[in-house]
Amino acid sequence: DWTDFIFRFGCRGPNEWEVSANSWETKPELALALLDRVRLQDDSEAPEIRQSVKTTERQEVIASIRATLAEMGNEELVGMFEGALVAGNMMEFRERTKTNLVRVINESRVIFYELGNRMAAEGHLEEPTHIFMLLDEELESFVSNPSDFTEQLAERASDYEQLWTIEPPFFVKDGVVPPMTEWEVRGDDEMEPASVGEVLQGVPGCPGTYRGRARVVTDPSDPRGLEPGEILIAPLTDPAWTPLFMTAGAVVVNVGGQISHAVIVSRELGLPCVVAATDATKRIPDGAEIEVNGDTGQVTLVSE
Repeated sequence: DWTDFIFRFGCRGPNEWEVSANSWETKPELALALLDRVRLQDDSEAPEIRQSVKTTERQEVIASIRATLAEMGNEELVGMFEGALVAGNMMEFRERTKTNLVRVINESRVIFYELGNRMAAEGHLEEPTHIFMLLDEELESFVSNPSDFTEQLAERASDYEQLWTIEPPFFVKDGVVPPMTEWEVRGDDEMEPASVGEVLQGVPGCPGTYRGRARVVTDPSDPRGLEPGEILIAPLTDPAWTPLFMTAGAVVVNVGGQISHAVIVSRELGLPCVVAATDATKRIPDGAEIEVNGDTGQVTLVSE
């Protein structure tokens, strides 16, 4: 039931490493928005069914490679292949460790959100989220005399909001960080959309070719436009985005590498995926027909 779901997975959410970011437990509507998209998918596309099919295919490929290596009689290649399989099996434990850390962070998150709500209700904070502007060493003093911090925390929150409007440089060359006055303002960098026939080159994430309608989603808490079979175009993804993969026919993200979240989940579900397609969310028109080639890392605009 819902209570059990939140108990087990409520720690998940967008930007789940950030204690001030809402999780599915502190803001359940985040999870409900994702479930609203998943419910549109046919039952035959259930994740356990799709993963079972891919597991069977993987086992068949492994058996074929082992047979080929046995015929070759090359023990060094056999050892390398078996070692790669062991490394792959350990990925589950890597993800389990991350999940445990996220759960610990969420315990702190729930406490601070509750404290912030109470202090705001009593008039000690202008906004509940101002609680996250406290420094570690200030917490005990704040609990004892919260009104002493009201104005200071409001000022910090204002500074934080102003800093959030600028974009840090994606690359830092030779250890030199340009002054903040030269940083780009978020949303100001308008880009020319791709034209019909144009190809965006990214990095292959998961093999396969898929043609369909592009759906640009910049926030997993607001995926209302994504319909079953459409191609998910995202800035980047983390576990909070995973339910949307169940609905998508393919995935394209602005940034990412070979073991990034988008690639791992796409491989589990057999979705063609391209990562590191720079500015894909800005250059691919929402609703356009595109073709995703997960073998070459190319994304082609077919029609607008």
